[in-house]
Amino acid sequence: MLILDFVDFAQRSQELAPATLVGELNELTGAFDRIGEQFACERIKTTGDTYLCVSGMHDPGVDHAGGVAHAAVRFLRYLERRNANAETVWQARIGLATGPVVGSVVGGQKYVYDIFGPAVNAALQARAHASAMEALLVPQDGAALPTGLSLHSAEAPEAGPLGLVRLMAEP
Repeated sequence: MLILDFVDFAQRSQELAPATLVGELNELTGAFDRIGEQFACERIKTTGDTYLCVSGMHDPGVDHAGGVAHAAVRFLRYLERRNANAETVWQARIGLATGPVVGSVVGGQKYVYDIFGPAVNAALQARAHASAMEALLVPQDGAALPTGLSLHSAEAPEAGPLGLVRLMAEP
């Protein structure tokens, strides 16, 4: 699974007019959805500045680790290219994890679909430690990565006890 959030979103939401902010988020979410589809990723939800997607939930035969890893690299590449010409610049942090999750509709009156499990917690922790424009994951999840992607030690001391590693596309 992949969890992305935008750096300094609270500040950005105060600087932009509400309609502009919604337009920006709609553009970014749409781009992430299109990129994700290329790698069999399905968006589960967005909440404010957070984008959560999974791969392999409905089809366990899909290379889910490769799907979210490629999507993460492409999300960051998209933002870099967009930022080169955009009036509003966005930077993101991404946390990745693999493992079991369960999806369920929760709530009695206002239904919300969400996912739960150890992989969700691991991805949230990885994202919390990521720097701007960085995707982090725990090393054991990196073992399932396809060719074309590589792992590097996370430079920040915040990589913490999880021993997080940075995901990068090979040149």
